[in-house]
Amino acid sequence: MSTTDYKRMIEAYVAVEMRGGAAEEVRKHARTALDLALRLQHQRTAGFRDAAICIEATSAVVGIIAIVSGRRDP
Repeated sequence: MSTTDYKRMIEAYVAVEMRGGAAEEVRKHARTALDLALRLQHQRTAGFRDAAICIEATSAVVGIIAIVSGRRDP
């Protein structure tokens, strides 16, 4: 499975689970964080700062999915 397949699967999940106008900002945030993480992951000139930002962007996507899926309920 390629990176683009994972990206499409995550984007499809977000689109379905967070549909509607009220969730537009959350969808946008998730898509942007995912795009940033993937871009940084494949950047050949990445240094420590880029790696740290990649981790933060990945964490944001994972956190959003955990909340939406009910795995981060109190």
